[in-house]
Amino acid sequence: MVFAPQAITLAAVVRVAGSRWTLERGVEAATGEVGWDHDEVRRGTGWHRHLTRAMWALALRTVMRAGTIAVEGLKKLPLYNSLLRHARSFQCRKIHW
Repeated sequence: MVFAPQAITLAAVVRVAGSRWTLERGVEAATGEVGWDHDEVRRGTGWHRHLTRAMWALALRTVMRAGTIAVEGLKKLPLYNSLLRHARSFQCRKIHW
């Protein structure tokens, strides 16, 4: 049963229902990795600050992890070592004006 306007298509309902799982995975990651559930606050302001910092920490970890995965994938390419040798052959020279 879906509470939606009559004119909505089945594809739109499926898309919205599927997006719920993306949110669930995000909440699980935030709870397990950055302590989203470790809040002991007295007011709404403190709660918002804690959640904002936890989500920033999760975003930072995600970006750092993606960068590490990308570098490891790049190192597996056969072209990587030849490019690295080529880049090391260049030397920085001071230019005197």
